[in-house]
Amino acid sequence: MKDKYDYALENSLLDWWEEKTSTVYGWVCLNNNGPVIMSNSTLDCIIDCAHHHKIETCQDLKREMDSDVYGDEVLTLIQRHVPPLPSVFISTPLSCSTTSSITTPTVIPLPQMCSACSQEGHNVCSHVCLNHPSHISAENKENVC
Repeated sequence: MKDKYDYALENSLLDWWEEKTSTVYGWVCLNNNGPVIMSNSTLDCIIDCAHHHKIETCQDLKREMDSDVYGDEVLTLIQRHVPPLPSVFISTPLSCSTTSSITTPTVIPLPQMCSACSQEGHNVCSHVCLNHPSHISAENKENVC
């Protein structure tokens, strides 16, 4: 996606493109054929690469243009209109905390409650419970002979 820097670079390159064609080949060539210094696809490729900061030297430009005839002039235009690099730092400073925000919860064990007799200190399966089947007399049992 093009931003304001890309459009500024594109306009500068188009102006340079027409001026250079007129200077090298004459106004008649520019009028009849249009700018012939480089193709539209090469121009778009230069703008895209400049947007992503891939062109910083003449060698980088030569790789994209397949020619370094006007490399210094194009590189000057790119450097004039290159967008600033995004900051790698956070724009909002991190807050310092003097106290620890991580606290360990205190676990207080609950006393055992028997569901059969509702007393504390044992459960229904414990032999301590008076309602445990081992404390019930044989006369209250059904299957006793």
